[in-house]
Amino acid sequence: MNNIIQLIGQKVKGTIEESVIKVMEGDTKLDNIVDSVGEMVNNIGLDTLKAIIVELNDIVKKSPERSGIYHIHKSNVSRTLVTRFGELEFNRAYYKNIRDKNYVYILDELLGI
Repeated sequence: MNNIIQLIGQKVKGTIEESVIKVMEGDTKLDNIVDSVGEMVNNIGLDTLKAIIVELNDIVKKSPERSGIYHIHKSNVSRTLVTRFGELEFNRAYYKNIRDKNYVYILDELLGI
């Protein structure tokens, strides 16, 4: 989790430094800075969402309760969602219920998607 916080800090710092330099050199105006900050915020949102999803997927995979009922059928199934920050791509596990033989994406159910 600290990695995502460091990544966000680096992105913010880089955007600020780049914007200040461009303004001082006369290469940009406020409209361009607004666009740059908006893009940065969207990227931070996507990175944060992906970190949350990866963490939840790992928790489900390591859960002793899950392993007694569901076996991993496929480990890394891709999914793309459109969010207010942009397209979010992630992988999650596909499980088979060992009792009734049904298949389920537990993470999708947890997230309500």
